[in-house]
Amino acid sequence: MDDSPQPGFRWDGTVSAGNVLTTLSMAVALIVWGVRLEARVDAEAVLRQRFETTTMQAIRDLKADQGTAVAEIESRLNEEAATRRSDDAEVKASLRNIDDRLTAVLLALTAPDRHASMNGERP
Repeated sequence: MDDSPQPGFRWDGTVSAGNVLTTLSMAVALIVWGVRLEARVDAEAVLRQRFETTTMQAIRDLKADQGTAVAEIESRLNEEAATRRSDDAEVKASLRNIDDRLTAVLLALTAPDRHASMNGERP
């Protein structure tokens, strides 16, 4: 047989204190890494929940403010519409009054006895 070293991993069958210590330290490191990762994930979930809660509260506040602003605008528009309706009613009443006066004047001018008196005739 050939006594030349073969490439790759070679197990000699002995376990030393260094091997045990290395294995234990790697296991502890893995456990610590897992615990820290879990803590970061939990912290991320807490931060995400706080962010979502804060965002939702801000959205509710904004909607409430917008609702208040919309209500104010709506009340102003209703007041303006009522004012315009009353102004329209006044204008219509004035136009009816003018129409009545013009009709009376036209009737007075076109009455038969008026024509007769204009021509010098007596009624």
